[in-house]
Amino acid sequence: MLVVLASVALLMTSCFTTEQITYTYYVDYSQLHKNGIFVTESPDVDFPYKPLGSIVSVTQGERTQVGDIVSRDYVDTDKALDEIAGKLREMGADGLINMKITPSRSGSLYRLVLTGMAIKRLGDDPDRQE
Repeated sequence: MLVVLASVALLMTSCFTTEQITYTYYVDYSQLHKNGIFVTESPDVDFPYKPLGSIVSVTQGERTQVGDIVSRDYVDTDKALDEIAGKLREMGADGLINMKITPSRSGSLYRLVLTGMAIKRLGDDPDRQE
């Protein structure tokens, strides 16, 4: 009986094929820059700063799927980045370093998780835009 079950399992998995699917995401950081927020994915910067705290932002949107085909994963990134910029400004931050963005899917939900360290730049920075 065990041999039969193992054979059936092997046949089911060996006949299963899946096409390769590539998802490419682009997040435009200019929305933060427009709000006067310096942003980098690097944990190191070449100017003095005061760390203010960690930011964890979870934005949730819809995932439209018909059968096995995902037609759209949707999160309004401009709106999400505006809200993050507002929170950073509330904290007195003018920068976000070590920023990481992680997209994920769960059922009909699509999430974009942004993490990083909120900072206040110290001293004169010639590249700084207010």
